[in-house]
Amino acid sequence: MAHNQSEEQFWDDKHHSYAAKKFVRKPNWLATTLSDNLEAPAKILDLGCGQGQDSLYFRSLGHEVTALDFSKFALAQFADAARAAGVPQVRHDLGRVPYPFPAEAFDIVYAHLTLHYFDQATTRQIFAEVARLLKPHGQLWALFNSDHDPEASDPAFATIEERYLELAPGSKKRYFSAAELPDLLGERFQVNVARYGHGTNKNKNDAYVELVANKEVD
Repeated sequence: MAHNQSEEQFWDDKHHSYAAKKFVRKPNWLATTLSDNLEAPAKILDLGCGQGQDSLYFRSLGHEVTALDFSKFALAQFADAARAAGVPQVRHDLGRVPYPFPAEAFDIVYAHLTLHYFDQATTRQIFAEVARLLKPHGQLWALFNSDHDPEASDPAFATIEERYLELAPGSKKRYFSAAELPDLLGERFQVNVARYGHGTNKNKNDAYVELVANKEVD
């Protein structure tokens, strides 16, 4: 599902509004918590890296990091820091698979609030692509907006499909349930953690589903 020009502008505008916020200058708790027991140098793909706070954090711990995002503006915000740290930046639409990497290239695929913008069919394609990119026993670390979020039941939003809503022109969001994740991920993954929580660096009221899943070995 490729984005059109208006959606490109939508994401650049959104990241422009984020640029002055404190949350884009410090690593997210998902990154700091899950990296505690990760031995360096792991190869990490930051899928939807935004303005790079988590990519640069992982790199500071000695990991090899690739930062991917769709927004030119977001990538530009940390282009100098990424270059200095040795973090390659890749601009790519997350809804278009395959991604421009070889199979089994990464130990970790990390996606913080970046994979809940797609319909179910595209979401399944993305998870299959993540499985392709992960090494055997590699892990997907992800955070999604959840069906516990008040937005998910707001009648003001148009329903595109179950739990996939249009909040405004160009702004579509999927609200995950913890129970559906094993099915969406498919047979290539074993779910280790799928749990609800509240509060992110961006918004203390955000309701989310946290996911940690291992790539199964054939």
